[in-house]
Amino acid sequence: MSESRLVIREVETRNFRNLRDGVFRITSPMLVAGPNNSGKTSLLRAIALWAELMTRWIEGVGDPVREEDGNYPLRQTQLANIASIPLANGDHLWAGKKVEEPFRIALRTDEWRITLEVVHLYSEFLGFRPAAEVDDRALDALRSRPLRAVYLSPVSGLDLREPPLRAEAVPAYLALHQAGSILRTIVHEVSEDERKWRLLTAEMQERFGWELQQPSVNLASVQVGYREAGSAPTYELECAGSGALQILLMHATRLRFEGAVVLLDEPDAHLHPWLLDETLRSLSEFARRTGSQVIAATHSVNLIRAAEARHLSVMVDGRQTLAAEGGNTEIAQRAVETLDPEDIALAPAASGILYVEGPTDVPILRAWAERLGHPAHRFLARPFWKPYAMGRKPSAPQHHRMLRRLFERKIPGVVLRDGDGKEHETEMPKRNGLRRLFWKRYEIENYLLHPQAVVRFVMGEEQGRPAEVVEADVRDGLLPRVYRSPLEDDEFHRTNKGKNVLEGVLRGMERPPSRSEYWRIAAVMTPEEIHPEVVEKLDAIAEWFGLTGGEAGPAVSGR
Repeated sequence: MSESRLVIREVETRNFRNLRDGVFRITSPMLVAGPNNSGKTSLLRAIALWAELMTRWIEGVGDPVREEDGNYPLRQTQLANIASIPLANGDHLWAGKKVEEPFRIALRTDEWRITLEVVHLYSEFLGFRPAAEVDDRALDALRSRPLRAVYLSPVSGLDLREPPLRAEAVPAYLALHQAGSILRTIVHEVSEDERKWRLLTAEMQERFGWELQQPSVNLASVQVGYREAGSAPTYELECAGSGALQILLMHATRLRFEGAVVLLDEPDAHLHPWLLDETLRSLSEFARRTGSQVIAATHSVNLIRAAEARHLSVMVDGRQTLAAEGGNTEIAQRAVETLDPEDIALAPAASGILYVEGPTDVPILRAWAERLGHPAHRFLARPFWKPYAMGRKPSAPQHHRMLRRLFERKIPGVVLRDGDGKEHETEMPKRNGLRRLFWKRYEIENYLLHPQAVVRFVMGEEQGRPAEVVEADVRDGLLPRVYRSPLEDDEFHRTNKGKNVLEGVLRGMERPPSRSEYWRIAAVMTPEEIHPEVVEKLDAIAEWFGLTGGEAGPAVSGR
């Protein structure tokens, strides 16, 4: 089977959905990561549409004699008859609905490169053919060895009754995200092949201890039973958990479409984290053993973590920002080994990366930015940040340098460090897109030591306590001069840890907040109570990340 294997090496699109004009390197297998609406699903759908329409063109045209204008004959189809990409309005297949020009999808294997051209006829009718530059010999090769593809979305709710369906209806249900309506049918089709059935039952036995029963089929329904290890009763699939059904769907579909390009959209859906590593290994082994190619799109950090660097790709804004095959594979390998999976998943869509000394800093900054209505809140609401401390490996500059090497877009970075009782310049020189800032006070919690804000917080938490008692506790916990002038910089703030001071001030509460909850004090501060230096730091972050209307830091030469 592996001798007849066709492996996609490259996909090129033009004017197609949110991929616009792009070239995408494809590995086998490949895991595609990226934020929402980044083009992951469009890439899978492009491959599925190419396979469906080129197969129909090859089967329907016969002898592909070119027309007088040099083009291949155009076949027409109603949109409703296309199974691989269900849409009510074909205009949505074109980038920006610009239907005046055809959209094109090209696939390259080791043997040929064939471009599919799709022409807009009406909103519900399309014309399709190979592009004029396609060599006749490539079409002959495809005719002798077709490339098949199947798109698979996560299992949906399982239908209580599943009537028998014709085999040709299965791909359409899968493309419509209705896998739960045909799961039993797929299992039944696999059961009719003794070798495939043996593989499927062994997989479910190993994963869940199931004894999968031979499906029963009548005119009204298909039923599949299973028995758990050591348990006498037999249950129908409707009793199974969603994670087990997802695993069953993936394995049964891959066996049913053995030898095809299997396009998995969110294969991690419903799966417990401990199953993800096993799932990825199983996908790779399946591809190797059956001659199939597996391309999966995911948001799962755990699945990204389990992937080999050479099989990982990142999509953002309709383009591929990382493919370890091609380009500088050494840098890609080192970067993926150095960076966390979260970095690879979050960096493409982030306006910047913030390095802070601890996990309490970001929620405090976010609360302040929200109270101020500050532009930095756009970043801090969904922050891309990393803890930074002296001696931590990799250091912030090393980590940031690896991000810049890995992604084409030069991500700006800000390091925000505590004063730690030392004399620092509030800002170090900018270098290689990294801006380094220091707090004047010992740490960020020192800027929460505003007596009115702390009293307001305590009163909100313990409404039964008399206000004069709360105010006395706060006054006793602070130096008189700090209590009187909380916004003035004082030697006390430079040499004392704010966390420790707050802990003492709040000790009288019935349920004092933990240090990770001190951001809730920031959330009740008025703009007048927020220290001007806080505003300066938020201004620096917003300016460097391009959130104030200007360019982001690394776009400026020499920074």
